[in-house]
Formats: sequence, C-alpha cells, structure tokens
Amino acid sequence: MMRRRVLLHGLVVTIGSGALSVLAPQGASARNKRVGILHPLSGPPDGLPSVVALLAGFRELGLEPERTVDIEFGWGEGKMDLLVMRAEQLVASGVDVLVGGAGPGFAAALRATGSIAIVMAASSFDASRDKVPRNVCGTSIFLSGVPEARLRLLKELSPSARTVGVIFNPANPQSDRLVAEYEAAGQTVGLATRRVSAGSVAELEDSVSRARVRGVDVLVAVQGPDIFRLRKEIARVGLAAKLPAVTGEEEFAESGGLAKLAPSITTAWRRAAWYVDQVLKGTRPDTLGVEVPSKAELIINRSTARALGLNIPATVTSRADRLVD
Repeated sequence: MMRRRVLLHGLVVTIGSGALSVLAPQGASARNKRVGILHPLSGPPDGLPSVVALLAGFRELGLEPERTVDIEFGWGEGKMDLLVMRAEQLVASGVDVLVGGAGPGFAAALRATGSIAIVMAASSFDASRDKVPRNVCGTSIFLSGVPEARLRLLKELSPSARTVGVIFNPANPQSDRLVAEYEAAGQTVGLATRRVSAGSVAELEDSVSRARVRGVDVLVAVQGPDIFRLRKEIARVGLAAKLPAVTGEEEFAESGGLAKLAPSITTAWRRAAWYVDQVLKGTRPDTLGVEVPSKAELIINRSTARALGLNIPATVTSRADRLVD
C-alpha cells in the first residue's frame, strides 16, 4: 500500500504507521462511507487477529477498503487516554460509524459521541444488565459464569490443584472487579486464590516466580487487551514454572498455553462487520440490538498437557471445540 500523509484536524498522519492510520486508496471517492475503528492496542491491522477477522467480514459483505468504503484506525497503544483522544479525532473528522473494539474501544467511543452510530466489537458489555444506548449495536463476548467455568476446568485438568494464581494488569482500572469475580468463583469451586500482577513481561515473570513459592499450582488470567498482549509470555512462563494455565485468548493455546475457555473473540469481531454494513445501509442501531454469545469455546493444547505431565480426561476432550499440538 502506498504511504502518504494526510491532514486530520491538525494532525499529520502517515498512513501505514503511527497511532492513527487510514485504509483508503489514492483518489478514493468522496462518496465512500467512512468507518472509524478504535482498537485498544496498536497496528498494523494484519498483525491483530481481531482486526483481520473484522476486515474479512467486511470483504464478505462487499465493503472493500480500496473500493467501496474508507476505513480509519484509531490505535490506543494500550493507553486509555490516548484511545479516547483517537475517538474524539475520528468523531470530529465526520466518520459515519465507529467500531468500538473490545471494552476500552467501546468505552472510548461512548465518551466521544452520543449521536454517531457505534458498533461494539467483542466488548464485555452485559446487555442483560446495562441499558444499551440508542446509538449502539454490535457484538458482546460477555457470558455469565466463565470465571467459575475456567476454574472448574483447571480442577479437571489438574485435580490436585489447591491454589490458583489470577493474572491481571494492575494498571487496568477494571482489574479489581475482574479479579474479584475469580476470588468469588474460587470459593465456590474450592480453590484458594492469589493475585499475580502482570503489567509487563518482567513483572509477570517475577510475580509467577513468587506465586509458585507461595503455593500457587495453577494459573488463570482475566480477559482483556492488556492480557492479550502477554498471551505468549503467559504461556511460556507458565510452562517453565510447570503451572497449568487457562485464559480466554484464542491464540494462547496455540502459543503453548494449556487451554482457552471463552466465547470466540475473532468470531465476535467478524460478526461486527454485519452490524457496520447494516448501519451504513441506513438501519438504526437501536433496531439491531446487541448479539451475545451462547457458549464458551474450549481449545486444549495436548503437547503442553504432556509437558506438564497431565492426562486430559475424556470428559474434557469430548467437550473441546479444538485440540492442538
């Protein structure tokens, strides 16, 4: 793709790099609809499975970045204040619809506008509890009972487990609530819990080492973009410490982690494309609603199980959506 510079409300942007990028051809039609995508991490788009899934969904529906629609990205680079600024810039530029990626992207979109249509993509929004704003539709990955289900899975995979380390990012303002869900679930399933802070790779390594000394024998990670960034490191550190680990990231099990149990994030992002298409065709967001998952996807890494000396029960393999080696 050709690299060029554009002026967006006083901000000079180099296409293909930086925190704000554009997928649009040289000389794109001024009549093209414009979609702003807020992502809590940073590009390039083809390096993030979530964005790859969304763009694939667009193409299936005839929304071609180089022909029929202009796409602009607002990258948060892991910083909520930056993501909010990108949302405000996209709103000021006059996009036709905002895609709020994951919880942070959706929250930033809500702060930036109450009038432009917002399509949530894989947010943890609980549509059964929270009121859906009139300008919002899209896909949620909230599924009640997932923390307890992950701990029960760990008990099945490692029956001798007594204490679970809950991996979280202390800089995430949602972490206290997320960790508390695991602490409550631990009481239900009979696992003591210990907090394992992981704001960086170094902190993760140090926290897991100390947790091992304190008697932690299995690991679980709260879900979110900050944990997604550490998925490979969590898999590596957990395996090195001989600690079975479960997260909600699809690529975790593929990267050497033991198991993933959660609604499919990439499916939710891909499905969000349909909502964008409907909004661009003139459908009001409040008539589309919020789509919620019906099940948690289970992926087991058999090679990791063998390396940890675990025998995967038939009751687990029979439930698995996918087994990887």
